[in-house]
Amino acid sequence: MKHTIIESYVEKFSQLVDSCVWVQRSYEFQIKGKYPDHPMYEEFWKIGSYDGALIYFLRSLTEEEKKLIESVTLDTTENMLRELQTLIAKENDLKKRIAELNSNDTGELFVDRVVEMRTPKKAEDNDPYGTYTGENTEGSSKPPLDVAMETTIKSSAFERAMKLEAELNKIHGRIIKLLDSIKSYELEQRRISLEERRYTLMKQKASGVFNVDPDTGEIDDTYTDNEEHEDLEE
Repeated sequence: MKHTIIESYVEKFSQLVDSCVWVQRSYEFQIKGKYPDHPMYEEFWKIGSYDGALIYFLRSLTEEEKKLIESVTLDTTENMLRELQTLIAKENDLKKRIAELNSNDTGELFVDRVVEMRTPKKAEDNDPYGTYTGENTEGSSKPPLDVAMETTIKSSAFERAMKLEAELNKIHGRIIKLLDSIKSYELEQRRISLEERRYTLMKQKASGVFNVDPDTGEIDDTYTDNEEHEDLEE
């Protein structure tokens, strides 16, 4: 369900990008430089067109898609965890598909794609060779082209399983790379935390005033946002 929502959102976002490209092209070739007496009209037209495309995009979103956008966060740990969960879900889906193909003993062939070769439609007259026309007659629902040849490309369950295995290997590589990124991020956060504690302790030593935790009696070397603001003011 979530995958379907993401695909729908991506499609609408692609339409928004196409609209913005159209606005820019129209501005460059049709609007820009044609109103020398009212130069701000050109800018207002461009800004209004961009805003109109964005408003249409936002209004076309469903409630599920809006919730998906609102759930986006700048927290690095949460984003990496969400990406890892998505990759694991894809991995499990591929494993299920591969298991189904491996257990298929019927020898059935699966359609990969259908290739059609089309020729211009012949006019209906007494000419045995026919007169080729590339357009429909007005009011006709017949296609302008006839299918001259159709080729159906099929593959066995083994071939399909091998293709899915290749995709599964790619997913494994992305998971390993993401786990390595998570580990590197955690180590970097620990290093930054230790540096902040070291900085706080050195600052307390320099001032001769130590913050002591009343519960444990130990020096409190926790780096706080207040200290960051004080350093900026200094």
